[in-house]
Amino acid sequence: MVFYALLVSFAAVDWVMTLDPHFFSTIWGLLFVAGWALSCFCFGVIILAYLSDKQPMDHVLGRRHFHDLGKLMLALVMVWAYFNFSQYLIIWSGNIPEETVWFLARTTRGWGYLAWGLVLFHFAAPFLVLLMQDLKRRAKTLALVAAFILFMRFVDMFWLIGPMPRIHPEGFGNGGFYLSWMDLVAPVAIGGIWLWYFFGQLKTRPLVPVMDPFLEKAIEHGHGH
Repeated sequence: MVFYALLVSFAAVDWVMTLDPHFFSTIWGLLFVAGWALSCFCFGVIILAYLSDKQPMDHVLGRRHFHDLGKLMLALVMVWAYFNFSQYLIIWSGNIPEETVWFLARTTRGWGYLAWGLVLFHFAAPFLVLLMQDLKRRAKTLALVAAFILFMRFVDMFWLIGPMPRIHPEGFGNGGFYLSWMDLVAPVAIGGIWLWYFFGQLKTRPLVPVMDPFLEKAIEHGHGH
C-alpha cells in the first residue's frame, strides 16, 4: 500500500500537475490514490457481476460479497469528495494567485458546468444511491452504478487535464471549454489495449484462491443474510 501510494503520487505529479508549471498542491497524490482505488473497485464489481451467474463463480459469489464491495465504493466516493473539498477549501482560504488561477480556469467558460456535474453525479448521486442496502446486494444493479461512477471518473480526468494550456483551434491555452476527438479516442484506445491484456489473463488464471484456508468461510459469509 505504501508503494502504491508513492507510485500514484509520483505518476500524478509527473503526468498531470506538471502540465501547469505554476500550480502545486500537497494533496494532489491523495486525490489520485482515492480516484484510482474507486475506479478499481468499480471495475472489479462490473467483472464480478458479469461472472456471478457463470460457473464456478455462481457458487462462490453471494449477495453479501456485493454488499461489502458496495460499502467500499461508498467509502471511496466520500474520500474522493473529501480530498477534493479539502484542496478547494485550503486554496480558497490561502488566496494565493498561483493556486487560485487553477480553480478559476475550471469554474468559468463552460468548465464550471462540468465542475457542478462532478459534484452532483460523481459524489451526491452515487452517495445517495449507495446508501441503499438492498441495491448494494443486487449484483447487476450495483454494476450499473459502478459503470456510471467509472464514466464520471473519465469526466473528472477531463476536468483536471482539459483546461491545461494546449494548442487547439480557439487558440493556445485561453482557458475556453474545448473537446477534441482525441479526448474521446485516446482513453478508448489505451483502455482497449489494457482490456485486451486483462481479459487474456483472466482466461488463463484461477478465479478463486483454491488453496486459501479461509476460502470456505469467505464463501459462507457471502451467502449469509
